[in-house]
Parts: sequence; C-alpha cells; structure tokens
Amino acid sequence: MAMDYLDYSINLLNLPDEVIEFIITTSSLGLLDIIHVSATCKQLRDIACSSTVWQHLSRSRWSKWSPKLTGLVLDWYQIYKARHKLESQFQVELAQMNEKYFNDDILPRQAYQTFVNLILSDDHNITTETLYEYLATILSDKSQHNLTLKYYGKRVFNNVCLQSILKEFLQMDDDKINLEEGAVIISTWLMPSLGIVHEDSVYKQLDSIAYQVQKKLINTKNGQQLLERFQNSNGYVTDYNYCRNVLSAMNEVLYNDLNFRGNRTNYYDDRNSFIDQVLHRRIGIPISLCIIYLAIARRLKVKLDPIGFPGHFLLRLQRSETVYGDATTAEVFIDAFDHGKLLNQNEAFDMSPNPSHKKIELLQPIKNRQVLARMVRNLTNIYQNNFRRQNMLTALINSLRLILLLCPEDEDNHSFLTRLLYHFHVYDEEVIRSAEEKAKSGIFKLNLGHLDSLERMKELKQKSRKHELKVKRRPPHVNLPTNVIYKVGMMMQHRRYNYTCVIYGWDYECRMTQAWVTQMGVDMLPNGTKQPFYNVLVEDGSQRYAAQENLRQIEEQIEPCPNAEVGKFFQSFTGTNYVPNDQLRIRYPDY
Repeated sequence: MAMDYLDYSINLLNLPDEVIEFIITTSSLGLLDIIHVSATCKQLRDIACSSTVWQHLSRSRWSKWSPKLTGLVLDWYQIYKARHKLESQFQVELAQMNEKYFNDDILPRQAYQTFVNLILSDDHNITTETLYEYLATILSDKSQHNLTLKYYGKRVFNNVCLQSILKEFLQMDDDKINLEEGAVIISTWLMPSLGIVHEDSVYKQLDSIAYQVQKKLINTKNGQQLLERFQNSNGYVTDYNYCRNVLSAMNEVLYNDLNFRGNRTNYYDDRNSFIDQVLHRRIGIPISLCIIYLAIARRLKVKLDPIGFPGHFLLRLQRSETVYGDATTAEVFIDAFDHGKLLNQNEAFDMSPNPSHKKIELLQPIKNRQVLARMVRNLTNIYQNNFRRQNMLTALINSLRLILLLCPEDEDNHSFLTRLLYHFHVYDEEVIRSAEEKAKSGIFKLNLGHLDSLERMKELKQKSRKHELKVKRRPPHVNLPTNVIYKVGMMMQHRRYNYTCVIYGWDYECRMTQAWVTQMGVDMLPNGTKQPFYNVLVEDGSQRYAAQENLRQIEEQIEPCPNAEVGKFFQSFTGTNYVPNDQLRIRYPDY
C-alpha cells in the first residue's frame, strides 16, 4: 500500500494571516521580536503592524489603563508608541531635576510642573497611568542602582501621582472611604524610604490575619456553628454573640499568636503610624492598631466604629439591643492599644485626661476623613518637634501638604506651611493660589500673619537665587597643613558616637560659627578647627558635620546607608562605597 505523500514545503507564510496573528499574540514575543518579524517580508510586516498585535504588546507591557479607553476603537500601534515615548520623556525630565534643583533643600512645586502639564495635555488618556506605572517600576527596584532617578522619582510619584489618587479617593462619600486604603496612601506619602506601599500587599496581610481568626473561631465552642449560621449573610452581622466571639478570637490571634502590641517605649516613632510598618513590626500606636483591628473585623462581618477619644483612640461595637434596660451595656468599646481590652462606657470615660468631664459626645464615632486627618496630624506634631533635622523638615512639609488635602479648611496649618516655605526661601505658587482662592470662597479667613507670609513669599519670585558653583580639588592642588584624607562616597564610622555614615561633601577646615564650635567641643580636639571637616549622611536620617580625626573608613562590605537623601548625591552603591552622581562629581572632581 502506497504511503500518503507528505508536503514538507508548507511554511509559516502558507498559514492564514489570522492564524499567524494568533501565534504572535499568544506567544511570549516581545517588542524586538515583533520588529524582527516585521522586517522579514511584507506579509509578516502587515500582520505585525495590525492593531491586534500592538494591543497584545501594550497589554503585556503595561497593566494600568484608564477606564475612559473601555469600549473605544483604538489604534494600538499609536497607543504603544505614545506610551513608549512618554517613558523616555519621564526619564529625561527626572535626570534633569538633579541639575536644576541640586542646591535646593526643598523642591518647589514648580519642579513638578512639566509632569503636570503632560497630564493636562493628554489626548489619549494614557499619561497618568503611564507615569504611575513607570515610577512604580523604578521605585519597586530594590537594587542599589539608579539612586538619583529613584530619589526624584519618589518625589514626582508623591506630588503628582499620589496627589491625584488622594483627591479622587476623597471625592467618595465618607462611608465608602476605606481606612486601610487611606492609611496606605499616608504611608507612601510620608515614609522616608524610596519605596511604594502596595495596597495589595497590605490587603493580603489583613486577609491572612482574618483567615487565622476564622480558623481560631472554628476551634472554639459554638464557633463553627456561628460561622455557618452567618456565612451567607449580606453586610454586617448584628448578632451580639457572634460579634463577641469574633472579637475574642481576634484578640487571641493578634495579641497572643502574632504578638501585636502598643509601642509604649518609643511612642513617637513615626513608623508606629505607617500601616505597612505596623503590620511588619507588629507594634503601633492606638490609631494605627485600631485601623488594623477594624479592617480585620470588617472582613469577618463585624462593624466597628472609630472613636476619636481625647488623648487616645478607641473602637466601638454598637449592640443591636439593650440588655436588662441598662443603656451602658448597649455598646462596647475596644482598646486595640491594650490587647483589644473591652470597656463599658464608664471605663472608657476613665481613660480620658479629664475623667470628670463625661460628655457623651466624646464617645460618638468620627468620620473616616477625620480618622485619616488625625493620623496625619499626629505625624505632623512628631515632625514639627524634630524638623531641624533635615529628614524631618522634608517630612514636616510633606505632612502639611497632606493635611491640607484632607482638611482644606485648616487655615492654621496652611499659614504654618507658608511661613515654613518662606523661611527656607521656597517660592510656591500653588500655596499662594490655594490660600487666596480659599479666602475668596469663604473656606477660611486669612489672619494677619498668614497674609504677611504670603506677601513675603510673593517677593521671593522677584529675587533670583543664584547659586555659585564651587569646585573643590583635593591636594596637591592646594597647600594645606592637613590633607583631605577621605573622599566623597566613602562609608565611615564616627569614632566617638559610633554612627555609620557616608561622606557627601567636605571643607578644607571647619566652616561653622564659633558658637557651634564651642557647643560641639571642637576646640577640645587635638587638631581643632584646622583640619578637614566632612558633610555626612547618617544612618538615622540626619545630616552632620564631622571632623576628620573623628572618622574612620569602613573598608569591608556593609549595608547601604538608609538615609533618604542618599539619592540626591549618589547614583549607585558598590557594597563598600557610593558612586557620586554627575552633579556631585562636578563639585568634587577628585572625589
């Protein structure tokens, strides 16, 4: 019997175009692969240039898309090209920020105007999503490269992307505002590191804790029966027995199994307010622990209300009935800072700074916006008490900008922000415009001090701040009795205070005032002021000025310096030292 003839001459081009297109769009081919395919012949070029192929490439490369594009007929090749071009523009703009603002301790709002203009002129509804995803990708990179790009990228992310997200978030009805989502925004906005707090990560941790509580509840008396009884209930469960059992299981899991606790020894550490840090360190303050507690209870269908008690923060479980006619038993208060302790109304009043003033309105729930505003005000107070440290100054200004978005009627903090910016010679057109518009519309009345600060800030616009570029050369270019031994970028340890730091500048001898010299005991050093002094970024976030004889070089491998200002001066970390970026190299060509 003769075998069927097999035609081995069939190749890819013999297939229908739709099949070839299907192969391309269901494979792992990337941009360069598609370009190579399109360069082989006209038929493959036509297929590779189809909108279907470029939609596949676009959806594969970018995950964030504006809802405004849904249902539209789009030229996906043009969409891809536009987003690719935008990313190139973003990179150029970020790179130029270091040159433009290297001498500025505080970036003015004008620094972000190019990015804002790109969003405002967006014809394709793609700029906001492209900027968010581009910056999120950069900031999610944990390597010690592109540090300067990340440094300015974080600032653009906060002041452009996150501000837009927050404004949209605050447009929701108050009862629709998700407190843990708001807490994530606050953490990303104010945390000093370069990263982004991803809400998905926070939600997964909260989901995991809720699941552990559910398992704990199943193993308790009547627990499984209660869960089965209410598992198909829509909305919150009001059955008091169910709610008390859930709270009891929550306390077991949170405070016994997972060891969550209130931070009584270092209460004013700002990490106590960052939800991602509280979940990671399992330590916090009343308001942050209450937000986590409330979020877990909600996942288990128990509704808790936030109570903004004076000097403390509580939660309330509202009972659906009054027991034995006693109104004080109709509600239970929860102290998440104290292991989820349950309190009746009188016990809650006893926690007040003035227990004799038992005003029932003190135990009424507050709005979700008020919860977030209180959290930010707590942080603002921390930063205000420490703002003379450089990292705290930046955090203070960021927290003031945030509180004004949450509470636009807050004239006191608007005035404070204006004074602060003026004091550091920062002209901020948005701050001026915002104050004048709010005063005109009656949101608040400008006090005399605020008016004066606004007028003084306006004068800054007319004063051109010219920074003289000073280039410092190392010996033998200068004759000095004491040589500059160390270089910019070296990792150092202070011999007396034992802190770790990185050098970002130096002087041939001490340039500080005599009052500072006396206060710091520099005259007591063997070489006194007649020795090189170094500007250093310290691991605790501060910036200091140290004498050469007080420093020793760390030559072995070491962890990177966690100071948030590192990226302003350095482009990468080798494991033993930092590599200066272009602007620092210009000023210290010999390092």
